[in-house]
Amino acid sequence: MKILNKLTIKHLKMNKKRTVVTIIGVLLSTALMVGIGLLFSTVRDFAIRDIIKYNGSHHVQIYDLSYEKVKQINNNVNIKEIAFEKGIGFAYFKESKELYKPYFYVNSVNEVFLETLKLKEGRLPKNSNEVVIPEHILSSYNYQIGDTLDLELGYRYHAGAPIDNNDEYYHMGYDSEEETLIIETSQKYTIVGIIERSYHESYSAPGYEIYTKLENIKDDDLVNVFITYRKISKVYDKTETLVKSLNIDLTNVDYNDALISMYGENKYSNVNNAMVKIITIVLSLIAVGCIMVIYNSFAISVIERKKQFGLFSSIGATKYQLRKMVFYEAFIVGIIGIPLGLLSGFFGIWVVLQITNNLLSDVFMMDLELAVYPLFVIIPIIFMIVVIIFSAFLPARRASKITPIEAIRLNDDIKIKGKKVKTSKLTRKVFGIEGEISLKNMKRNKRKYRITIISLFISIVLFISFSSLLTYVTIGTTRFFNDVDFDIYVEVNDPDKTLLNKTINDIINTSEVDKYTIFRGKDYMTNGISDKDYHKDYQPILDNNNQNNIGK
Repeated sequence: MKILNKLTIKHLKMNKKRTVVTIIGVLLSTALMVGIGLLFSTVRDFAIRDIIKYNGSHHVQIYDLSYEKVKQINNNVNIKEIAFEKGIGFAYFKESKELYKPYFYVNSVNEVFLETLKLKEGRLPKNSNEVVIPEHILSSYNYQIGDTLDLELGYRYHAGAPIDNNDEYYHMGYDSEEETLIIETSQKYTIVGIIERSYHESYSAPGYEIYTKLENIKDDDLVNVFITYRKISKVYDKTETLVKSLNIDLTNVDYNDALISMYGENKYSNVNNAMVKIITIVLSLIAVGCIMVIYNSFAISVIERKKQFGLFSSIGATKYQLRKMVFYEAFIVGIIGIPLGLLSGFFGIWVVLQITNNLLSDVFMMDLELAVYPLFVIIPIIFMIVVIIFSAFLPARRASKITPIEAIRLNDDIKIKGKKVKTSKLTRKVFGIEGEISLKNMKRNKRKYRITIISLFISIVLFISFSSLLTYVTIGTTRFFNDVDFDIYVEVNDPDKTLLNKTINDIINTSEVDKYTIFRGKDYMTNGISDKDYHKDYQPILDNNNQNNIGK
């Protein structure tokens, strides 16, 4: 058997061009598969980092949970860590330059929560008399580390009722009555650090959120809890079990759905099913293309070596040995092509990411970083091994059936019967004598050219399929997000209607503005409404939504 392997290697060396082409086919197929895996893992990593930046790394948030119950779940084996916060209150920030952000909001948090804050300067608070402030507060006042804040703390009220901490600032023009701050206590804090803006402080928040360390907490104190599980699997089931054990309302629970879905968990199975179907379609299209490229090379190799296989058969080579020769050739090609394809995939995606980061630096808030998940590398390698074996199977089977007489006569590849090779006069007129000879050669060697034609056919089908898939995905995404074709969106709020109209006219009369749409809206406070209060034409839509919510 060793002599046959040596002859296979010698054949590969003697046919260097075809061998190189086959290796390049395997290389490109591997690079494509690995590249898609790396690109997917890189985009996934970017999405995870982006979600963590704006939504946090926790999996579940529970509002208004007593500290006594927090201690109950602290030793839960499924939970990795628990961060929690307790609002101290609002204080006037007289130096604030933002009309709708006139407060400080002091938030006391535990050690785990403090570790999630991104420190720019200084250090984190070590006790309840120290605070860290966000860096965007420096646009209103030039605070320094070591400065003190004498704050009179209280809670916001509007029309005699308390206001939720996250509600926007109620000012004249927004509502007929401006909100008030009722002071309940005073506290002096020392600034010990400056942090990046936390995702907990929304851009519509009425106060700059500053953080101190939570101390002297009582069992009946209510806190907001942020839970991170050890394993993301079955996170919704775990949380429902946890909520039942604590005997709290499920409406107080908020899931970090965006982050959870990036780890493969989703509340609704239809999302995961859709993703699986899309990935299956893409991989199937790639698989067909890869198989045809590699199969084409091995099939032509077997046809070219037909005499050689017949000779080996005449001197006693078994069908198993002939098949193994083809598989050994596939092994040599794979052992060279797959590692080269792996390196090419890494390098190619790295180059693409560098170009993307440079060209779209103003679009992305963070750079795309090459992320490698072992699964996305192992699967393409296994896939390519299967593809090579499958591509070599039919040629190997065909090689094992070649008889010595058949190999000498070559009557299976070149069949000429009657008028099979006859061409029309139109062929000579259109393509000349060269075209006529080419057509006759194709008719004599149908098997070789059939493989080539099938490869071209598959290539065209793949191109159209991928183009159609991308088009449908783009259309579906646009419809899902209700994208509107515009370049700039400007929101103008001003109680003075004359000044408001002047501002709008100044914008739309700018020479660079081609088209514009003006949308005016007003918010109203109302009591609870029932289904019967809706217009009859809206009722079918309302009924449909209610059915969907019940089903979920």
